[in-house]
Amino acid sequence: MLTFTEFVPRKKEDIDLEVQQRRKQYPIPLSEETRNEILRRCEILHYWGDCSIMSDYYESTDQELVDEYSWVLDKEHDDLAEPFNITIWLVNISNPSAMVDFIMFNNYGERNE
Repeated sequence: MLTFTEFVPRKKEDIDLEVQQRRKQYPIPLSEETRNEILRRCEILHYWGDCSIMSDYYESTDQELVDEYSWVLDKEHDDLAEPFNITIWLVNISNPSAMVDFIMFNNYGERNE
Protein backbone atom coordinates (compact mmCIF):
# COMPACT_ATOMS: atom_id res chain seq x y z
CA MET A 1 0.00 0.00 0.00
CA LEU A 2 1.29 3.45 -0.88
CA THR A 3 1.25 6.17 1.72
CA PHE A 4 1.71 9.89 1.33
CA THR A 5 3.71 11.98 3.77
CA GLU A 6 4.21 15.70 4.19
CA PHE A 7 7.39 17.06 2.60
CA VAL A 8 10.00 18.14 5.14
CA PRO A 9 13.14 19.77 3.69
CA ARG A 10 16.37 18.01 4.63
CA LYS A 11 19.78 19.45 5.38
CA LYS A 12 22.46 19.19 2.69
CA GLU A 13 24.74 17.38 5.15
CA ASP A 14 22.10 14.68 5.68
CA ILE A 15 21.64 14.23 1.94
CA ASP A 16 25.42 13.99 1.37
CA LEU A 17 25.73 11.37 4.12
CA GLU A 18 22.89 9.33 2.60
CA VAL A 19 24.53 9.46 -0.85
CA GLN A 20 27.82 8.23 0.64
CA GLN A 21 26.02 5.33 2.32
CA ARG A 22 24.23 4.42 -0.91
CA ARG A 23 27.51 4.45 -2.83
CA LYS A 24 28.88 1.91 -0.36
CA GLN A 25 25.70 -0.19 -0.53
CA TYR A 26 25.56 -0.25 -4.36
CA PRO A 27 29.10 -0.38 -5.80
CA ILE A 28 29.76 0.91 -9.32
CA PRO A 29 29.41 -0.57 -11.89
CA LEU A 30 25.92 -1.75 -10.91
CA SER A 31 25.02 -5.33 -11.61
CA GLU A 32 22.58 -5.70 -14.49
CA GLU A 33 19.95 -7.01 -12.06
CA THR A 34 20.25 -3.99 -9.72
CA ARG A 35 20.29 -1.48 -12.60
CA ASN A 36 17.24 -3.06 -14.22
CA GLU A 37 15.31 -3.12 -10.92
CA ILE A 38 16.04 0.57 -10.25
CA LEU A 39 14.90 1.45 -13.78
CA ARG A 40 11.77 -0.73 -13.50
CA ARG A 41 10.72 0.85 -10.21
CA CYS A 42 11.47 4.35 -11.55
CA GLU A 43 9.30 3.61 -14.57
CA ILE A 44 6.38 2.63 -12.34
CA LEU A 45 6.75 5.73 -10.18
CA HIS A 46 7.18 7.98 -13.22
CA TYR A 47 4.02 6.51 -14.76
CA TRP A 48 2.17 7.16 -11.50
CA GLY A 49 3.28 10.79 -11.62
CA ASP A 50 5.96 10.78 -8.90
CA CYS A 51 7.66 14.16 -9.37
CA SER A 52 10.95 12.91 -7.89
CA ILE A 53 11.55 10.75 -10.99
CA MET A 54 12.88 12.94 -13.81
CA SER A 55 11.83 12.23 -17.39
CA ASP A 56 15.40 11.29 -18.41
CA TYR A 57 15.97 8.74 -15.60
CA TYR A 58 16.40 5.97 -18.20
CA GLU A 59 19.51 7.69 -19.62
CA SER A 60 21.22 7.93 -16.20
CA THR A 61 24.68 6.51 -15.62
CA ASP A 62 25.19 3.94 -12.88
CA GLN A 63 26.54 6.67 -10.59
CA GLU A 64 23.51 8.89 -11.23
CA LEU A 65 21.14 5.98 -10.60
CA VAL A 66 22.81 5.28 -7.25
CA ASP A 67 22.94 8.94 -6.21
CA GLU A 68 19.47 9.97 -7.38
CA TYR A 69 17.28 6.87 -7.58
CA SER A 70 18.61 3.99 -5.47
CA TRP A 71 16.08 4.99 -2.79
CA VAL A 72 13.49 3.10 -4.85
CA LEU A 73 15.16 -0.10 -3.62
CA ASP A 74 14.57 0.80 0.05
CA LYS A 75 12.39 -1.52 2.09
CA GLU A 76 9.59 1.07 2.26
CA HIS A 77 9.24 0.79 -1.53
CA ASP A 78 9.17 -3.01 -1.69
CA ASP A 79 5.51 -2.81 -2.70
CA LEU A 80 6.89 -1.94 -6.15
CA ALA A 81 8.52 -5.38 -6.29
CA GLU A 82 5.21 -7.16 -5.77
CA PRO A 83 3.16 -8.18 -8.80
CA PHE A 84 0.17 -6.00 -9.52
CA ASN A 85 -2.16 -5.50 -12.43
CA ILE A 86 -3.26 -2.39 -14.26
CA THR A 87 -6.65 -2.66 -15.90
CA ILE A 88 -7.53 -0.46 -18.85
CA TRP A 89 -11.22 -0.35 -19.70
CA LEU A 90 -12.13 0.24 -23.32
CA VAL A 91 -15.49 1.92 -23.67
CA ASN A 92 -17.76 2.28 -26.71
CA ILE A 93 -17.75 6.06 -27.28
CA SER A 94 -21.22 6.04 -28.90
CA ASN A 95 -22.62 4.25 -25.83
CA PRO A 96 -20.35 4.98 -22.82
CA SER A 97 -22.45 2.89 -20.45
CA ALA A 98 -21.74 -0.24 -22.49
CA MET A 99 -18.32 -1.64 -21.64
CA VAL A 100 -16.71 -3.23 -24.67
CA ASP A 101 -13.49 -4.82 -23.42
CA PHE A 102 -10.71 -4.50 -20.90
CA ILE A 103 -6.98 -5.14 -21.00
CA MET A 104 -4.88 -6.08 -17.98
CA PHE A 105 -1.14 -5.50 -17.68
CA ASN A 106 1.14 -6.53 -14.86
CA ASN A 107 4.02 -4.42 -13.54
CA TYR A 108 6.45 -6.15 -15.89
CA GLY A 109 4.61 -4.79 -18.93
CA GLU A 110 3.21 -8.19 -19.86
CA ARG A 111 -0.33 -8.33 -21.13
CA ASN A 112 -2.68 -10.61 -19.18
CA GLU A 113 -5.67 -12.01 -21.00
